[in-house]
Amino acid sequence: MKGESSTKLSLDLKVGETLFDLKIKLALSNTLEQILFALLGLGQLIAYPPTSTVKNRYVLRIQNLNSLCLRIGITSEKLIKIIAELDSKPSALYGVLEQEKETGEIRIINPPCWRLKTIQSKILARLLNNIPISEYTFGWVKGRDRLKCVEGHVGKKILLQADIANFFPSIRFGHVYRVFERLECHPIVSKALTRIMTYNKGLPQGAPTSPQLANIILKQLDDEFSGFWRKRGVHYSRFGDDIIVSSNRQIAKEFFKDIITKGLEKFDLKPKLRKFSSNQSWTRQEALGVIVNRKTNAPKEEIHELEVILHNAESTGLEMQNRQKEPNFPAHIAGKIAQVKALNPSAGEKLWSNFKKVNF
Repeated sequence: MKGESSTKLSLDLKVGETLFDLKIKLALSNTLEQILFALLGLGQLIAYPPTSTVKNRYVLRIQNLNSLCLRIGITSEKLIKIIAELDSKPSALYGVLEQEKETGEIRIINPPCWRLKTIQSKILARLLNNIPISEYTFGWVKGRDRLKCVEGHVGKKILLQADIANFFPSIRFGHVYRVFERLECHPIVSKALTRIMTYNKGLPQGAPTSPQLANIILKQLDDEFSGFWRKRGVHYSRFGDDIIVSSNRQIAKEFFKDIITKGLEKFDLKPKLRKFSSNQSWTRQEALGVIVNRKTNAPKEEIHELEVILHNAESTGLEMQNRQKEPNFPAHIAGKIAQVKALNPSAGEKLWSNFKKVNF
């Protein structure tokens, strides 16, 4: 190639290196010809549908891998190594944990190893946290908790809810790639970032980047849903995989189900069919574990469950009550008591008093 004599990288493979390592090295050069060569050598990019253009939108505009390394604060060598490992044996970089849900179902957690988690955390802090998300999403957002999420649903005549099925794994490689494409990153940068933050072609539950990425990817969904419902006098919010709408006008459950299902399908997502619910004001209305009929309150069942756990723990110790194998059970119980106290101060104070008597 012309003019590359001063910037040419060594084309010799070192012991233990693969052709993949060489291609990444070439991509780390600022020479456009080398970037294109590396891009083609990394395999054909999938032709995802084009994203819509929006005026005055936020962009990253990272045009090569050198710039990416500078932005996230890692060396090119670390980037080469982690992508090579992800390409050859990604399962070696992720653990597998099984967590039982309250429903009895098993949730699979894939925590990244510390080297990968460190890089993901840098991407989260230096890139993802600056990308706008919808004002109607509340899960995993600083300053927005479940109480903020349900505030707009208190005292409504009807409350309807739906769940997004298989939430993190259903957000695929293509969803993530399109985010960085839309943010005007070079295709090889978009692919590198996507590769670092996906596992088994989806978002891994347990990676620090997955929650914020999900909120970024679903911004368009949130904005479309909120706009549709707002025109009909309906309040919309989303907390992770939970979709909540409420209104003082009647809404047919089947109409709600049809709109949510079709809206999710546009993003290659599906609802949990058995999780659609509709509750009138004369019945108990509960969202995200909070009673919202006339005011926010903690469910009596939750308070009673904590009372039983703390009562039994006085004689057995708290850990013996850890039937769901929570990794830090005292902190888990303390967090639940704090949530109750925020909704029902008198019940919360009584629980705190009992919690202090327990032998950890």
